[in-house]
Parts: sequence; C-alpha cells; structure tokens
Amino acid sequence: SSGINAEYGGGNLAAIQASRLSTSFNLSRMVDFSEVGTSLFLLFLVVPGHAVFLGAKQLLDSSPYNWYFYAGFASSALIQVAILLVLCYLLVMLSPHLRDMDPDIYSIPILTALGDFLGTFLLTFSVTTLDSMGIFKGN
Repeated sequence: SSGINAEYGGGNLAAIQASRLSTSFNLSRMVDFSEVGTSLFLLFLVVPGHAVFLGAKQLLDSSPYNWYFYAGFASSALIQVAILLVLCYLLVMLSPHLRDMDPDIYSIPILTALGDFLGTFLLTFSVTTLDSMGIFKGN
C-alpha cells in the first residue's frame, strides 16, 4: 500500500503549542503572546519534516509521485498547521468563558481531531485538484 499518513502530524504540533499556552495561561490567567515565536517555529518544522518523510517514502517505496504532488502535499500540510495554530490560540483564550475549564482538557482533543480532519480534507482536495488537471500520477 502506498497510503500517506504524514498529514496527521499537524494535530500533534498544535497540541504541543496548546499545552504550552495552557501552562502559561494557568500560571498567569493570560495568554502569553510571546509564544508566537514558538508557533512560527512549529510551522516552519512542517516542510522539513514532511520532506524527510516523503524522501524516506520515495526511497523505500519508489512511488510514482511527481513534484506537483509533493508541492500539494507540503502546501496542504502548511495550511493545516497554520489553521490549527490559530485555533490553538483562540481555544486557549476562550477557556475562561467555557465554564472556566482547563484548556488542556478540551483544546488538545479538539485540535488533534481537527488536525486529522483538516489533513485528510486538504490532502484529498490537493490530490483531487491535481487529478482533475491531469497532472497527478499516483497509484
């Protein structure tokens, strides 16, 4: 099988950031916007991480994917993680208004589930778009 499951890593990156923001929030009852640098770092980890994954997959599986697919894959991963990191901040900021719940309790499961959904949706959209243009050469 040549299924690609690396799209599911975005939820984990957002969960890491949500945990950091939640800890900061629990200590000061404020969202620490100095964590934006960490969010950017996590966002910039996406492309090299996926490049390593796709390179290893190419070596082990010799998949017939072209560079259009790799560009679509990386683009969908970047969009996914960017959306999740923004939602991460929003969920942690809303925590006092949602029955004063701990952001770790509800934000991390929501972010990981949304990460799975967004990853699947965006990769499917990317492949469907490439296929409709006649430039997708997958299995």
